[in-house]
Amino acid sequence: MVFVQRERNNIVFTRQSIWRPLCTEMEGSLLVKYAIKVLVFSVTNLKTTADSLFLDLGINGYVTKDRGAAFHFSSAIHAIYQGRRYYPPNLKRTKGDGVVYELTSTEMIIIDLIAKGRSQKWVADYLRENNIVPYSLSSIEKAISRLKTVFEVSTLAQLISHFKDRGII
Repeated sequence: MVFVQRERNNIVFTRQSIWRPLCTEMEGSLLVKYAIKVLVFSVTNLKTTADSLFLDLGINGYVTKDRGAAFHFSSAIHAIYQGRRYYPPNLKRTKGDGVVYELTSTEMIIIDLIAKGRSQKWVADYLRENNIVPYSLSSIEKAISRLKTVFEVSTLAQLISHFKDRGII
């Protein structure tokens, strides 16, 4: 926690902070703006999770809760305090990371329905009822097989997990 005191138009931090104040004096009132730094401390050690937080939310650091957490946490605080970002060296790369593949709308529907617990036969019936082509059971099996090959997984459960971990479904 940071305690801020005002002494003669100056700001004094009573504890060391990773925030750097930007101060402006305007008609006798002191305006203080802080450049907030964000350090995520997470149990998730997937590279894709950290990457998405850095890219989408602009976090400044990411540390996983594992054996080296104390060292990495300390290193992250120092790096962020010095204006750098901290990316932990111990993140796990999973199969399928870095694969660029654009899902078709039919593949997306198939994966979403199967993730919700529907059988492949039920999915085929759903596609047929909604005039979504292709809708045969063999087409669904081929689509799933193709996705398992592309994303380097061997089971349907791993495929679903891959998409859930990346926030696709």
